[in-house]
Amino acid sequence: MRKKIINEEETSVLSQEDTAVSQINTEPSVSVEEKSFFSFTSVKWESVSKYALMALAFLLPFWFSSAGVFTLSVSKSLLIFSLVLVSAVFYLIHVLQEGSIIYPKNILFLALCGVLAATLVSSFFSGIFSVSFFGYGGEINTFSFLLAASVALFLVSSIFKTEKDALIFLFLFVFSSVIVFASQVVRFFSGMDFFGVLPDKTSSLVGSWNEFSVFSGFAALLAVLFLEFFKDKMARMNSGKVWFCFLYAILGFSFISLFFVNFGQTWVVLAVFLLTLFVYLFSISFRQKKGFAALPIILFLVCLFLILARTTLVSDVVSKVGLSYIEIRPSWSATLKVSEDVMSSGVKNLILGSGPNTFSYDWLKFKPLDVNQTMFWNLNFQNSTGFIPTFAAAGGILGILSWAVFLVLFIYYGLKSVNYSMGDSGSRIVFICFLAAAYLWVFCLTYIPGPVILMMTFLVTGLFLAMFARNSENVLKKFVFADGGSIAFVSAMLVVLFLIAGVASFYLLYQKYWSIYSYGKGVNVFNSSGDLDEAQRLIAVATRFDSQDRYYRTLSEINLARLGVIINQALTPEEGRIQFQNNLASAIQNAQTAIDIDSENPSNWMSLGRVYGSILPFQIPGSKDFAIDSYKKAAQKAPTDPQPFLALAQVEIDSGGSFGSARGYLASSLRLKANYTPALYLLARVAAQEGNIDEAITQTQTALLTSPNDVGILFQLGLLQYQKKDYENAVISLERVVSLSPNYANAMYFLGLSYEKTDRIQDAITQFKKISELNPDNEEVKTILSNLRSGKPALSEVSPPAPAPEEREKPPLKEE
Repeated sequence: MRKKIINEEETSVLSQEDTAVSQINTEPSVSVEEKSFFSFTSVKWESVSKYALMALAFLLPFWFSSAGVFTLSVSKSLLIFSLVLVSAVFYLIHVLQEGSIIYPKNILFLALCGVLAATLVSSFFSGIFSVSFFGYGGEINTFSFLLAASVALFLVSSIFKTEKDALIFLFLFVFSSVIVFASQVVRFFSGMDFFGVLPDKTSSLVGSWNEFSVFSGFAALLAVLFLEFFKDKMARMNSGKVWFCFLYAILGFSFISLFFVNFGQTWVVLAVFLLTLFVYLFSISFRQKKGFAALPIILFLVCLFLILARTTLVSDVVSKVGLSYIEIRPSWSATLKVSEDVMSSGVKNLILGSGPNTFSYDWLKFKPLDVNQTMFWNLNFQNSTGFIPTFAAAGGILGILSWAVFLVLFIYYGLKSVNYSMGDSGSRIVFICFLAAAYLWVFCLTYIPGPVILMMTFLVTGLFLAMFARNSENVLKKFVFADGGSIAFVSAMLVVLFLIAGVASFYLLYQKYWSIYSYGKGVNVFNSSGDLDEAQRLIAVATRFDSQDRYYRTLSEINLARLGVIINQALTPEEGRIQFQNNLASAIQNAQTAIDIDSENPSNWMSLGRVYGSILPFQIPGSKDFAIDSYKKAAQKAPTDPQPFLALAQVEIDSGGSFGSARGYLASSLRLKANYTPALYLLARVAAQEGNIDEAITQTQTALLTSPNDVGILFQLGLLQYQKKDYENAVISLERVVSLSPNYANAMYFLGLSYEKTDRIQDAITQFKKISELNPDNEEVKTILSNLRSGKPALSEVSPPAPAPEEREKPPLKEE
């Protein structure tokens, strides 16, 4: 084994060929026989690996699948894994061909390996290894995605050797932005949805609407950097004017996109980087007596103006063209609370966290209860307020420290690149790559990027390291294992094993994504045509290729749907009994299998509880106990969620159990969410069934004295008064609810019925018109409106045949 130090000093970067080194200072050079170790072909496999990475850089921003069942993130992740694997496999073949490996000597790689190691260890101890390691497909917080991104970073830093390589690579992102901007223009003016990938105006091929803003800012920053650092070179080129026009066009489209997305965070970050660039260029021009850098400061002032006008002028324009967009994320305070609670829940969680890709479970356990009083109470966030901050809960002290070390070293090398960028164009490209990578890392800290932005971050960081190693006193290292001996044998064997693993990964990758495709097709069939046989067949195919809890949970729901079909079919008692028992057994088995795969997911326990709860009317022995046990397990996994306690109360009522127990469960549900309509509704039903409406009204009025503006208590009071047929007081209570919460659909529903009972027909029509706007597909509301307008009773042809609204098991309307 020999280690060789490689310097790249005598190179003119624009004229370099695709060679690994220009000059090697070492002991005796490697012989031809050594160099051609495993040289079974003359093909330049390293070039194939490079082209795969270039294809990834170009395709990633606008790539999508028209299969119809893949989400955009799943499509992107499939492309990422595929091309990174292709690049890695051919790079390993190149290593075998050369008998050596050349890599930048940089401790930033060791820091990244530390991040990977911490994430891997945390995955093993998470208790749900499959979720942390692989995920469902497309999640950025899994170890497999982080590994793919890190491999891509290493490959870029090792393969891209010249300034020409770097410029081409960066320009691929700029060229792809042309397609991204064109797709948005087409979507806005023609309404084309690109096979359903862009369902509305605030959809983009990059990802979310705000991710499109981040990407637009990145394209703008690259355009400014090229215009400032290479304007002299472009001026001397025959096609210089074309390049100037192209870059200014990209700049224009980028700022137009930034304006209409109106994501304040992008404006602020871009403004900071433009100001930094201006200060740097000003310091250079002052020392070298060059011209004033006007472009960055002008664009900075534009950003500053739009930051100040974002909530007024810009928002008004954006609203008028129908591009308003709201993205919901946990706040920094909520992120800190969840992270603190996770890390204080045990030594393992303190050191290793709960595991990658498990923030959604942490959120259900530890989210602030104040969130339950908002309209976003039922959102289950997969990430915290930022990609890296998520690792505080997911990776514990070890995870967050590993990321901190990596970022500190990245900044350290970036600051060193500032000095190098004062020289020739070959060294300036280092500064360009650093600034571009730093821009993206800021969003990894303060935002949740999708697969596109996160992968771009790693790719550009790899490019920065490649150029830094070749334009500084830093050196490349060469590890040669083609000189025989045991070390050479072991090294070659490791490379071969990695190569085999890479090839095998293709099979595992497409097996997993075929299962996602089959599952998506099955769900579409179930939702569209209701063909239970075909839906079950497709999802069963998915389970053969990949065992995921959601697959078995969905199969259990299909089995439950079959039970309803069997009950309504004209079958002989024996046939009905056999089919019922078989489907019930399958429903239980599938729900239990989902729990076996992921026992930390409360949805799996809720699914098993629904199976046992659905057979309570048949008085099957043990069904009540199993249902209660399942819902209690769900409550343990999600102690801040009011839904399991509501389900427990429903079990008590459906099984003819104790109303006192039901009230206790409902009280627990309402302690978590005071305005939880289904619980309030069921509590009123319990009071009616017990014949204690007057007592319930008195208790509710007493509670209202301490919380006069609590919409949950007011709604419960109005509903109880409606049940008592005290319509005048019901109107007063429900009007108060609607004044405090204008979109409370169920409150408006019963207020409209109370108006009708008090002969205020026009007011009733007004309420149901508002309800219709909130629930445009609700046929019952349409019928009630038609009845009121034609002078009929509001519930004519509604109740009967359906039960009266106050007697139903669930509220008439679904609340968000």
